[in-house]
Amino acid sequence: MTDNRRGMTLMELMVVLAILALAAGLIGGPSALPSPLPVPDAGVRAAAHARAMALSSGAPRTVDYRDSTGIHLVTAYPDGRTVGDDPVLTTPNGRPARERP
Repeated sequence: MTDNRRGMTLMELMVVLAILALAAGLIGGPSALPSPLPVPDAGVRAAAHARAMALSSGAPRTVDYRDSTGIHLVTAYPDGRTVGDDPVLTTPNGRPARERP
């Protein structure tokens, strides 16, 4: 007697789905990686350094940095504020300085 069944068994279906899932994981994996973080410019690095020094020492700290427009000063206070001659680096509410647009 011949068995002329049409279709697939549950086990065959599970094997096919497992192979498809493995292939999708290998192909789609690299596209799911997070993008690299932007590198902060010299002003943001200087403000972060001054802020860290002020927070750890409890006293205001002033640092200078040079960029294409000249030499700039950034003063950080122990409460987390930073004040500089560049408006991007001035944080009146104690928020960390953001990156330049």
